[in-house]
Amino acid sequence: MGNGEVEGAGAPEAGAQGADAAPLKMHKKFSFNGSIPLYLGILLLVLGIVAGITVGKVTISCTNADSNANCPNPTPPKPLLLAKIVYDGQCDFCSKEISFLSVIEANDINKSVEPVDAYSEEGKALVKEHKFNFLPALLIDINSLSGSMQIKTNQGASISLKELIDEVLDGMLGRKVVMRSGNYFILPELPEFATKGNNISFIETPESCKLDANFARLDEFADYLCPYCASAVATVDALKEKFGSGLDYYFRNFVVHEEALKIANAAECARKQGAEEFDKFMRCAFTKKFTENIDTTDSNALKGCANSSGIGDMNAFETCMNEWGASDIVDLESGSDILAARAYQLSGTPSFVVDCRYVVGLPQVESVICNLHPDLDGCGAG
Repeated sequence: MGNGEVEGAGAPEAGAQGADAAPLKMHKKFSFNGSIPLYLGILLLVLGIVAGITVGKVTISCTNADSNANCPNPTPPKPLLLAKIVYDGQCDFCSKEISFLSVIEANDINKSVEPVDAYSEEGKALVKEHKFNFLPALLIDINSLSGSMQIKTNQGASISLKELIDEVLDGMLGRKVVMRSGNYFILPELPEFATKGNNISFIETPESCKLDANFARLDEFADYLCPYCASAVATVDALKEKFGSGLDYYFRNFVVHEEALKIANAAECARKQGAEEFDKFMRCAFTKKFTENIDTTDSNALKGCANSSGIGDMNAFETCMNEWGASDIVDLESGSDILAARAYQLSGTPSFVVDCRYVVGLPQVESVICNLHPDLDGCGAG
């Protein structure tokens, strides 16, 4: 978005006189030949003092730039962006910050942000009216947006804040994250702007989940071509060992590399033959790709993983793999796993959700589980 330059014609020189100008009529100059009477001199002196005081008052008034209509403010106040942060007041480990505000601060935009507990009367009213269920939520008052609120991009270009929110965020993030409701733009916590791992919680669970107070549930959303997902396997193993049978763990598909769809389908076909077979298949797929540097999108590589995973019915596995028998789970548009990932506002892999309500970074998983389940084995002191 470049700013075009308009080349204007020069204005004629002020005071220039045309050839057909009318001649000026000259008057005889008047002058005093005698002295000024005393009373007239006193009158002129008084008038001069009064005029000086009046001019002084006008000057002082304009300098202070008060409400005097004849004295415009030389430095008018900057427009004020009005916003609310609705946060989870029932969660002591959840974030009460929105990283996008750091972008606003970095661009010197004047703002006023009001924190609101989602479970206060005002918070409940906002949630009910605007129908968002993720926390924290940034509500930006659309009426307070000004054209002078500009954001600098990494390329040095300038874009209005409203345009950034209204158009660019969706395209940049590749998903619909910005809601518009009434007078507000409503944004969740955006990892793209985060400088630290911020947790997301939900007022209502986005999907149907089986929960038991005696167990912690952990859902991992991963992609088979994601190196960070392969690295996370060891950390998840440590969590399983720490919490033992008190942890219900679910590996789920969040396919962000389209080529990984074939691997995800094959893995779910393996799951149809047993949880242990799936676990071995999942590990094999990561090892072949990131340790042995083998193309796991190749059908022969996937069959090799199936064989090494102890799958009993290879014919059923191959039929399922070739006919996309797990598309109801992995499909990029309608699969149950991708729909869940969108409901949780996930943006990358691996992503972790505790108890179907709290989206947290992998380093925070252990502490969040123990906050929610302090009596769980593995959560004792030390």
